[in-house]
Amino acid sequence: MQIDYKLAAMLGKAAEIGAIKALTHVGHLKPYISMSEAGRRAGKTQVKKWMDSGQLKFEQSDSFRTIRIDRVSFESLNSGVELIKHIDINGN
Repeated sequence: MQIDYKLAAMLGKAAEIGAIKALTHVGHLKPYISMSEAGRRAGKTQVKKWMDSGQLKFEQSDSFRTIRIDRVSFESLNSGVELIKHIDINGN
């Protein structure tokens, strides 16, 4: 059934984000990713839109050269976009 697939996809992404959050909390993953990594994965334009809108948590160094993007924040936003691309929310 189509609804089962959609639910499974959402639950899978939620579990993935939960695992990333747990691994970050215990120190097995760095809490931040670079701007270049985020840009490769989601597109630099999309990442900048998220930053400008306040949806994406990030830190900028004093020299404004280094941007560190919060890993969990990025994964949450990027997973949402991936789900929307693959799941028709109108039920078709």
